[in-house]
Amino acid sequence: MVGFVDSAVYPVITLKRPKPSLLRQVITIGLYEKTISYPLSVSIRIRDETNRFMVYGMLPKIAGKFVGIKMGLDSRISQIWVMTEAEATEYVTRPDTLFPPS
Repeated sequence: MVGFVDSAVYPVITLKRPKPSLLRQVITIGLYEKTISYPLSVSIRIRDETNRFMVYGMLPKIAGKFVGIKMGLDSRISQIWVMTEAEATEYVTRPDTLFPPS
């Protein structure tokens, strides 16, 4: 799954949701939740744009960036990869890319 980070402070990361369809916006009168939060695993692995490991104390620095995330078996995020702008552009155009549910 790929997403745009709204905020990230251990133990939660909040991603912005893609804009829903016009029909859904009309049905919800524009009151849909614009973000979705996920719990982070205790053993989370975070890599920056240059593929170096980051400690989770540096999570607030990834706010406003595109990330790839992988869920663990416990339904918590176990891995985060911060993407460069070129990687994010290429990745979001793939037909099988998953975004946070809208």
